[in-house]
Amino acid sequence: MTIEDQMPHQNQNWRTTLTPNLVAGLVLGLLNIATALSIAALIFSGPLSSELSVGVGIFLVSTLFSALALPCFSDYKANIGGPRSEQAPIFAAMGASIVTAMSGADAKTIAVTVIITILVSTLATGILMYGVGRAKLGGLVRYIPYPVMGGFFAGLGYLLAVGGLNVGLGGHSEETLLNYATSKQTFTLLLPVLTFGILIYVLDQKLKHWSVVPLTMLIAGGIFYAVLFLTDTTMTSAASQHWLPPTPSADTTFFPPLVPSDFALVDWTAIIQQTGAIAALVFLSIIMLLLDVSGIEVVLNKDMDPNRELVAAGKTNVIGTFVGSPLTFQS
Repeated sequence: MTIEDQMPHQNQNWRTTLTPNLVAGLVLGLLNIATALSIAALIFSGPLSSELSVGVGIFLVSTLFSALALPCFSDYKANIGGPRSEQAPIFAAMGASIVTAMSGADAKTIAVTVIITILVSTLATGILMYGVGRAKLGGLVRYIPYPVMGGFFAGLGYLLAVGGLNVGLGGHSEETLLNYATSKQTFTLLLPVLTFGILIYVLDQKLKHWSVVPLTMLIAGGIFYAVLFLTDTTMTSAASQHWLPPTPSADTTFFPPLVPSDFALVDWTAIIQQTGAIAALVFLSIIMLLLDVSGIEVVLNKDMDPNRELVAAGKTNVIGTFVGSPLTFQS
């Protein structure tokens, strides 16, 4: 067969794969952006809610940077990473602890300290991932007992559930959440949260199709804004009733999330106090990455080198720290 005879088949194959790949890319982009927004809303809630746009900025940077950098280092070039929702409870706990430690400081100063803490965590995780990968210790995850891993992830699931309710109730801090839960507005805010959560879970279990989650999110968002329009509710009014994040001030910037002058605001003592939480995050992230590599192997029906993937994630996070990209890895 000549090259000319092969060309029609190659062109046809290219055309048939282009559309599904574009659709897959759009869906993954939508899901990763939604994840980034959700993580930012969980961390920058309560006293930090006025700085939410800055939080959104750093996690969108992470989404973009990881999508570009990870395939360059990974063994599987179609691997797309991004911020992980499982890390959000630990970041949120760090943020709440820093808010308490810096009581009396303004929201901007606290937010900058929280962001630097997240980036320090990213750097530490990247260095440890790279070191474990270079030492060829990626196989150690197979020796972690199932009860240990199961309990660990069950605890994270609980924290995610509590964090989701916290965001759904307007992003109140844990100290005031219990008192707020007894107010008259609670049922109104909580009912859509629980309804959407149950609906997306049931649909995902029953239909088993890639389009379920993104379509459900788009339809739910459309219904929400349709209700605002039909009830003649303004964005400002919806924000004051905790349906939307607070409206940012005119001088609030989305990007860059940090400028050089911000480093003078950082409370390094508050960051040092988060050493234990940072260590837990490093341990969690390495386990999650190695488990995800095993999952990718099943999907691809091919072996992957977990040590190379650790090195790839390590390089991505070390470099990402210096461009303002929070922790990210393959998924």
